[in-house]
Amino acid sequence: MEEREYLHMYEEEERHWWYVGMRAIVLSLLPPGSLPENPLLLDAGCGTGYNMAWLRQHYGARVTGLEYSPCGLEFCLRRGERGVVRADAASLPLSQDAFDLVVSFDVLSHLKDGPARAAALGEFLRVLKPGGRLLIRVAAYEWLRSSHDAVIMTHHRYGRRELRDAVVHAGFRPLRLTSANTILFPAAVLWRMLKKAGLAPAGSDVRARTRGAGPLNRALASVLRLEAAMLRSNKFGFGFGLSVFILAAKPGP
Repeated sequence: MEEREYLHMYEEEERHWWYVGMRAIVLSLLPPGSLPENPLLLDAGCGTGYNMAWLRQHYGARVTGLEYSPCGLEFCLRRGERGVVRADAASLPLSQDAFDLVVSFDVLSHLKDGPARAAALGEFLRVLKPGGRLLIRVAAYEWLRSSHDAVIMTHHRYGRRELRDAVVHAGFRPLRLTSANTILFPAAVLWRMLKKAGLAPAGSDVRARTRGAGPLNRALASVLRLEAAMLRSNKFGFGFGLSVFILAAKPGP
């Protein structure tokens, strides 16, 4: 990801509707009561570190952050996060069977090629305890690629079945698979098409200008919170959307 995008992330993570809504979806897919008490958690690709405190707050977790970018690490330090390791997700300098949960949000999509993405999934399996959980979010649909992906350096956008197959091939047992950001999908597709045609601003879609004024930001966050409420049922999942989530388990007790 370009260094300036870390600044946008640092400034927007707390209140931008997309980040707020995605965190609500995480809580629906992975209720805090589904994890052991005070779980050991790895945030693989922690960015500027905001989610580390959020994960501690909601899961009572002891969180280790992993971030490859020195720029991202600098912002983690600004937030007061000290438990952050600089490393590549495809080669973790961490012990085997160490964590109860690994979360990795929009990281696999940023790894440069298929072997690197497969290696990262293998590493996530290795560092999880038997029975531990993995929660991944990735960007969906290669045909939605735009200047947004160029500036944040998205190398690959996934299909639902493709992500599931990759997780199974790595040795995980899938528990939930769903798309997200579904209700707003038609508007998002139109926006991406306008970007490709040069009729909408180039660059990242997650900045202050896409947050909008307070009422708009709250309304858009409410749309994603509605999706989160619908996803609280284990039997429900969205078949399409801008993102794909998968919750999986490492075989074991």
